[in-house]
Amino acid sequence: MKTCSRCGQQKPESAFSPKRAQCKACRVEIQDAYQKTPAFKASVYRARLKHRYGITPTQYDAMLADQGGVCKICKGDVIHHKNFSVDHDHTCCPGARSCGKCVRGLLCIRCNNALGWLETHGGNITAYLAGR
Repeated sequence: MKTCSRCGQQKPESAFSPKRAQCKACRVEIQDAYQKTPAFKASVYRARLKHRYGITPTQYDAMLADQGGVCKICKGDVIHHKNFSVDHDHTCCPGARSCGKCVRGLLCIRCNNALGWLETHGGNITAYLAGR
């Protein structure tokens, strides 16, 4: 038996992770609480920018400032659009991840989805407009 340093209950050794003073149930509560903090959300945001798009939060902020704080296509602001998507050239880096060199700008979700659709179906639209 071992006593949890957080809840004070005596529990079997199997209720603890190796080298942890808190029981597994308390660890889950601690982790859940931490994951709701601004510090955790900021760390996830930083890691996601770097992993998926090859840019830092500083670079993101600089891009947003260069765009005047608005979507690069429709010019909607952050109040109108909850957040901006990082747009990159999929011919350079197919898929969701980018090398960072092909990042084109920050788009609202509506423009990002529309652009992706147009890139996929642009040939059909051009043919339709040409009357073919």
